[in-house]
Amino acid sequence: MTRPLKTKQRYFLRRAGQFFLLMMIPTLLLCLFSVYLSVKSTEAEINQKGSQTMAAAESNCELIISNVFTQNDLLTGSMRMSMALRHSLSEKSISYTDAIMLSSLRSVLDSVVNTHAYIDSIYIYLDDAPRYFASYRGLSDLETSPDLSWLPLYQEMDPGTKTMLCQRTGNYSQTMISFFRRLLMQNGCVVVNVVPSKLGNIMQTLLTREYEAITLLDKNGSILVSVSNEDGCSLSQADINRLLGMEDYTIGYQGWFRGEDQTYYINTGAYDEMMIVTSVSSKLMNKQAWSSIQGVLWMFLLNIVITLLLSYVTTRRSFAQIERMLDMFDSAEKGLPVAQPDKKVDDEYDMVMNNIIYMFLQENSLKMQLRENQLAKEHSELMALQLQINPHFLYNTLQTLQMEIRKGITSPIDTGEMVQRISDILRYALSNPQETVALEEEFRYLRKYAAVQQFRFGDRFIMYYEAEDGLEQTPVFRLMIQPLVENSLLHGMRCDGERMYIWAKAEREDGGVRITVSDTGVGMTEQEIEELLVRINDESSRSIGLTNLNRRLMLYYGPQSALRIQSEVGKGTEISFWIPAKQTPEVEGEEVSSHASPDNE
Repeated sequence: MTRPLKTKQRYFLRRAGQFFLLMMIPTLLLCLFSVYLSVKSTEAEINQKGSQTMAAAESNCELIISNVFTQNDLLTGSMRMSMALRHSLSEKSISYTDAIMLSSLRSVLDSVVNTHAYIDSIYIYLDDAPRYFASYRGLSDLETSPDLSWLPLYQEMDPGTKTMLCQRTGNYSQTMISFFRRLLMQNGCVVVNVVPSKLGNIMQTLLTREYEAITLLDKNGSILVSVSNEDGCSLSQADINRLLGMEDYTIGYQGWFRGEDQTYYINTGAYDEMMIVTSVSSKLMNKQAWSSIQGVLWMFLLNIVITLLLSYVTTRRSFAQIERMLDMFDSAEKGLPVAQPDKKVDDEYDMVMNNIIYMFLQENSLKMQLRENQLAKEHSELMALQLQINPHFLYNTLQTLQMEIRKGITSPIDTGEMVQRISDILRYALSNPQETVALEEEFRYLRKYAAVQQFRFGDRFIMYYEAEDGLEQTPVFRLMIQPLVENSLLHGMRCDGERMYIWAKAEREDGGVRITVSDTGVGMTEQEIEELLVRINDESSRSIGLTNLNRRLMLYYGPQSALRIQSEVGKGTEISFWIPAKQTPEVEGEEVSSHASPDNE
């Protein structure tokens, strides 16, 4: 007796709605709270990192500017150097002593320029002199100088101002940032010309976070240098003008600022004549928020799946119990045996069933016990049969045959050949497991096993066999090498269809024999190797492949014969083990030859 389908659907939808509300409301509140905490945490981090970037930018500006001027102050502060400069810049001819002093001055200036990659040149000028001194060319006449746009800027400089910063066009129409500093001993100035792009490279190294930018301004608010680590995250000149025009703007301002295209978190500072603005785009906040929202969406989808699954399971279970009760009523009315109920009472359905069928259990208990004993006996017999064919590779091999026959691609001859080889494999595998075999017999079995696997994988792999002369009769136990080959086929095969090569090799080592199976498959990371070693050395593991082989090796030969694994991602895997000398026959002579043969059968 079955319930109508529409009734089941109605109960299913009702339970799905109940479960969804019970699970989604607390989950949604938790996710919203997580988003809020994420946004607040990101904002606090932006504030802290912005202050750190500002401090680093101010320190770098001090190193960039102050260090250079300090060296020039020490140089031009010398009385002898000042006199030599005055004579050289004012007189047409100079003395030998003045020439030596100027040569020393030029060497010092050149070393400063060469040491600081962002400096293009350094000029020294005395008021009303017809010449000035340049780091890259020495004495230069004002009338013939290729770069003279700095002079009007200096002449317009306020007499009470000691330093000045300007952006101008220099040699070959190259944009320069010029720093002016009045001389200590005479009326004149030192001009340090900085390349904006190279100065920007230094500022670029200070950016350690996504969507961050540093902008350097002159005292009028014009952008000198602007760098960022993401496109479209720098402040524009219009953004700067709007920032400087804010009523609450002051040097040291921190907070959110709305630009023309996006919102920024701003930190402002200054060094001498230069203003510094560090900014972080709100895109970083949006990215963090979106990451949290994605988590909410995944939780939402997961809740839907769990809700539908729970609704389906509970509805199906409830209707199954109802139908079971109805079947029991029908059997009781007809006088038929009633099934044994569960001893554990989980819900009201179990309680009702236990009370209803109690009277029928008394007369049917003996029959049920006899039936259970019979089932237990059958189960034991099945387990014994299963243990006889314990090697799990036989199942994979038979499954391969089934798939090939279903495809209908192989010919009857190929199918018969495959069945014959599988029969040989079964005969070999189900022989006395305590009896050892020669290594050449194990290799012969491997060839049949590889031939069967080629029905499954085709020419996607080629297998080679290699053994030193005299090792053919080495006693080994059955199925010693096959699990290693099977591991290469199942876990090493590349998904791109590239052919894989497998080598099965036996060679003498340290008075014994090392047997190695290596492949050119996908390989493993160090972490994957460690996890695999943990599994195969776990005595409680129920896996049969490498774990079973490792246990047998240690049982027969001791811990020194445990599996050794070497692998590299993209290059392949090598698994080997060592057999002690007492298990191998002695071979006269030291000369041994190795031979390798591919298995293309």
